[in-house]
Amino acid sequence: MIALKKSIYHLLPSNGIGGVEAAAKSTKSLNHRLFTLDVHYLSKKKQSIGFKNNYKVIIPYIKSFYYLFSKEPSVIIASLWRSNLLAILYKLLRRKTKLVLFLHCPNNVHLIDRIVTNISAIIASEVWADSKATLNNRLNNLVLTDKNKKTRVISFITERLIPLPLKKCSPTFIYWGRLSPEKRIDEAISFFHQAYLKNKDCNFTIIGPDCGQKDKLMRLIYKLNLKDNIRIYDSMNIESIRQFSEKASFFLQLSTFEGMGMSVVESMQIGLIPIVTKVGEIKYYCSNSNSIEYTSNSAVLNRVFELIKNENDYQEMRQNAIKTWSKSPIYKEQITNACKELIDEY
Repeated sequence: MIALKKSIYHLLPSNGIGGVEAAAKSTKSLNHRLFTLDVHYLSKKKQSIGFKNNYKVIIPYIKSFYYLFSKEPSVIIASLWRSNLLAILYKLLRRKTKLVLFLHCPNNVHLIDRIVTNISAIIASEVWADSKATLNNRLNNLVLTDKNKKTRVISFITERLIPLPLKKCSPTFIYWGRLSPEKRIDEAISFFHQAYLKNKDCNFTIIGPDCGQKDKLMRLIYKLNLKDNIRIYDSMNIESIRQFSEKASFFLQLSTFEGMGMSVVESMQIGLIPIVTKVGEIKYYCSNSNSIEYTSNSAVLNRVFELIKNENDYQEMRQNAIKTWSKSPIYKEQITNACKELIDEY
């Protein structure tokens, strides 16, 4: 008798453009001999935290709940607190279903996140994370959790990117990612302004979805008279980002906190030198040999212009950045192996 394939669903709050969603899309409709894996979005659009007495916000979640019941998945992988809330309710009614808590951020975003994530950690069969930093930070902040629960870190490299052609180092900077407060893009603009005062040929390209910061950033750009040197673009895919990166030498990200830092990883793969605050997992893969740690404007500016003057040092650092990820596992491969082990244990 041939055993039926198990079904696995990866739940996400919305079909967004962040690193979590981008990685998940690479496993959409994955068909393995032992299981099928699909990605299900609770909502087509990102929702605010509060329901604001609007029943229309709740409807997609009710539909998703009934959808899961119709599919009867063997395993549910839940990313972010909204997905975990739905997964918890489903698990209470279908106890045989395995739940995987998938963590993507080293910190709780708010109290609801903390409560829901803690409950999910208690009843989950396994806990996955995008990095060791995320896993350690979040588990250490949870209560009533089995410290012996099986955990694993999933690589968030969705594909091996080909490095851009080698070019002469120049004071050209780029950033891609969310335009949100924790990314401190305003600080990056202030740093860029200091570089511009040293060299008027500086340019800074910013790419990403507006998370409530764009107007503030535009005002700062005009205040510093940088409108001809800084451009902000909406979200785009990595192929389009590559085209904008062809003229850049440095990737500039001064976040207050990060998990894996997927944009940083992508930038290193294509041969950009990251200028970063060493937070989250970044502090483990960025070093003085492959990146520049942001400590102060003056220190970083000195290092940037040293590399511009010394082409050999620049090329060596660029090559070190590329080599950092040359042999790293791919997200889809690790998800497939992790799901296979879950099914084998079913």
